[in-house]
Amino acid sequence: MKRIIAFLLAAVMALSFCACGKKDLDPETYVGEGLLATFRSLVDSNQYFYNEVFVLGHLKVSNTTTVTEGKKTYALVTDPRYSNYADLEAALKAVYTEKCADEILKKYPIYKDINGSLYLDMSKAPEGKEGEKWTFNLDKSPVVSRAKEKEYELDYFFTRGARTKKQDFDFVRVGNGVRDSYRLEDFVDVG
Repeated sequence: MKRIIAFLLAAVMALSFCACGKKDLDPETYVGEGLLATFRSLVDSNQYFYNEVFVLGHLKVSNTTTVTEGKKTYALVTDPRYSNYADLEAALKAVYTEKCADEILKKYPIYKDINGSLYLDMSKAPEGKEGEKWTFNLDKSPVVSRAKEKEYELDYFFTRGARTKKQDFDFVRVGNGVRDSYRLEDFVDVG
């Protein structure tokens, strides 16, 4: 009798565990909340680098500390996060794959290391078009369009004024398996 009761209790517990599982999760498109937060941080960083560092704007510079080389004038970058070119490069490689970070620095050669400090080439400096920036549409959740072992593609929504736009972001897992992290595969133009 005790065995039958023990068996029935075990069966009830097993069924209750099965009932607790989410049945609507698709392994091809499911991403947990922690990973979504990581992806959101990377997308925020992409927006920062696009809007504030390379395309629509540039890092703050000193108007008084400049260097002239030939016909070019370079202004000292005053942002404390980037005291030299290596700091800027490391910040990019924390967000993008190494290949992508190198491509960004080649495509937008507006910063230069001079005597161990980071300078901005004033002839190539973007003007900073404040009205053209897109921001996250927080009313819409990102949509996972692909999820594989080491790669994810998510569609995020952005707004500018009354317009809403969908933008794809590709994330890749990098690391040695113990301390893996994710990076963006491309420098995404949200504009």
